[in-house]
Amino acid sequence: MPIIALVRPGCTDFDVENRIQGNLDLPLNDAGRAQVAATIDQLAEWPLEAVFTSPVNPARSTAEAIADTLQLPLQVQVELQNIDHGLWQGLSLEEIKRKSPKILKQWQESPELVRPPEGETIQEALARALSVLKKPMKREVSFAIVTSDPLTTLLGCAITSDRPEFENVTGCRGQDQLIAIYSTNGRIPATDPDHPWRTQAATGSLVSVSSENGSTPGG
Repeated sequence: MPIIALVRPGCTDFDVENRIQGNLDLPLNDAGRAQVAATIDQLAEWPLEAVFTSPVNPARSTAEAIADTLQLPLQVQVELQNIDHGLWQGLSLEEIKRKSPKILKQWQESPELVRPPEGETIQEALARALSVLKKPMKREVSFAIVTSDPLTTLLGCAITSDRPEFENVTGCRGQDQLIAIYSTNGRIPATDPDHPWRTQAATGSLVSVSSENGSTPGG
């Protein structure tokens, strides 16, 4: 059965500072480069046939190292960019807590109902990311996807049919495991329009955060 390896990139200085990365282009730090080397060793044990990644660092530089070392074809897809957190990007978690504590709590409890200021919802991010996976899954190819959290977590939830839950919006993983391996039968449950958390998102009240001081309903 084909596998999908979801790979988080090595860490950046924003991880250390607990800042929201979103889809900002950021270089790996020394710890991140060491993580990538360890990740490559682990991925070498799996029969991967291709690597897909975002055009934005640190995901792209992580994927390039994986593809070069394991001699795998690399496909750079703009649809795999991390969730756009809009005006939250670059802010620390503490700054978000001070400015929008209720919205941060809403994100932690029901992220599918939150749109960051000038950003996108997780449904929008998931839809574009899943569009990339259809072709290799149909061909029953085993492949790796390198993209940043929280999009990586979201894709994992889509594969397992779990409801997405995020502790924070920074995408920070520290020294945690960077790889998750999934077997697949060529179908991702969350592509079903009647999937439970997709239905909740469609019928719930979307929270759109204003850039000034709180939230407004809408979408």
